[in-house]
Amino acid sequence: MARMVQHRGASMVNALRGSGRASSSVSSPYAALLTAAAVGGAALTVGVACLWPQLIEEYAGIRIVVKKVRCNRSRGRGVGTGSKNEDKSDKGGGDAMSAALRDVIQHEISHQVHERVNAMNKAHQAAGWGGKVFPPTATLPESQRMRVLVTGGAGFVGSHLVDRLMAEGHEVIVVDNMFTGRKKNVAHWIGHPHFMLIVHDVVEPILLEVDQIYHLACPASPPHYQYNPIKTIKTSTMGTLNMLGLAKRVRARMLLTSTSEVYGDPQIHPQPESYWGNVNPIGPRACYDEGKRVAETMMYAYHNQSSVDVRVARIFNTFGPRMHPNDGRVVSNFIIQALQGKDITIYGEGHQTRSFQYVEDLVTGLTKLMNSDYGLPVNLGNPEEYTVKEFALLVKELVVGSPSAIVHMPATKDDPAKRKPDIQVATDVLGWQPRVPVREGLSKTVAYFRSELEDTGEIVPTGPDATRPKPCCSNVLSPSREYEDHLYAETMPAADETRLY
Repeated sequence: MARMVQHRGASMVNALRGSGRASSSVSSPYAALLTAAAVGGAALTVGVACLWPQLIEEYAGIRIVVKKVRCNRSRGRGVGTGSKNEDKSDKGGGDAMSAALRDVIQHEISHQVHERVNAMNKAHQAAGWGGKVFPPTATLPESQRMRVLVTGGAGFVGSHLVDRLMAEGHEVIVVDNMFTGRKKNVAHWIGHPHFMLIVHDVVEPILLEVDQIYHLACPASPPHYQYNPIKTIKTSTMGTLNMLGLAKRVRARMLLTSTSEVYGDPQIHPQPESYWGNVNPIGPRACYDEGKRVAETMMYAYHNQSSVDVRVARIFNTFGPRMHPNDGRVVSNFIIQALQGKDITIYGEGHQTRSFQYVEDLVTGLTKLMNSDYGLPVNLGNPEEYTVKEFALLVKELVVGSPSAIVHMPATKDDPAKRKPDIQVATDVLGWQPRVPVREGLSKTVAYFRSELEDTGEIVPTGPDATRPKPCCSNVLSPSREYEDHLYAETMPAADETRLY
């Protein structure tokens, strides 16, 4: 029994030392102190008569108060004798202090130590995998807990949606081919009994049993979706077809994340859901614009013909932490350039307008729409409108001290002149509207990109030309043999590149 408790005490010491809350330079006497404490007994305050009238030592949140009391040889403690030899040994510093305290603490120790050990043991048992501690989640009864599929769930928006669903207590399956998704976005859930990550391309069928499907899979930034326009079209069409087939088979409700791009370069401002759009079907953005328009058509065809329960969200510009640093969008490019003191590049005169919503607001809108009884398309965006130049100036203001200058480059083809959502339907039907002010959300996003830069040293902003997403951090795993690690479980039969976590 003593050996078991001593092992727990040593484990606690190692864990606390590794937590960064205590300096490793204090390891010698106090590590021994805590180990001895774990072997010992029960009291909160330990009395020791030695050369320290009062010692208050905080070691990683465990407070041990040593007060001066009267102790003598008759108590058999072997400390506080007042002998000259003892005085000399006391002058030795840490070793004498450690020996004296250990001798007493073996009989009387803080119950706080035991409470901390018990708490750590419970946390390890709750983790169920390698002692990993996960973010808190609600506990739902079986009748309320759903199994939810999120395609593209390792991406920017998808990973935030996964966080919300996991926190609510649901079981979540993420399917992502990692083209723009990043494993680090969902790494904090890997190993949780309610979470599964499957590396799989939605253009290939997959057989699962789920209650709801959030279909987010598709590159969404112009440089990325223009890199392989045929694959972008296949993702929006074949991928949506496969997910609709799955929804039909298992009778799951399915939500498609469509886009404000279905409105093209709008001639109505702001854009309501009833507007049919103004899209160039053969332009450089058509692979994404028309792909999403076809995906919406397929959603309602399955609903009308096969009674599949569908939802469609038309998402406007969204920003926040976990944006891919190389996605080439306005928010990420401006922030990266400002943080690195590089020129902030605006394509065109900067008079074109955009409306920016924070990712937490979008996730709230998606979950509200999924769980509502409304089946027609719904705009989800922030009506607060900025010109691109105004937004660049705001970013520069928030990145205090940035020497970046604003420069203008040639305008890109088919870039919409105005973009602003009419969210009356979302407000009336879902009771939804954005809550996070743009300035507040931008401050959080600047902090995120600042941490990304600390990891990488430099990020080269992506221009308007088509390009493949680049790994931007040394700890980002690309879809390659690097996935063959201790988390690898099995290869799914649907496709060679499918892997399960």
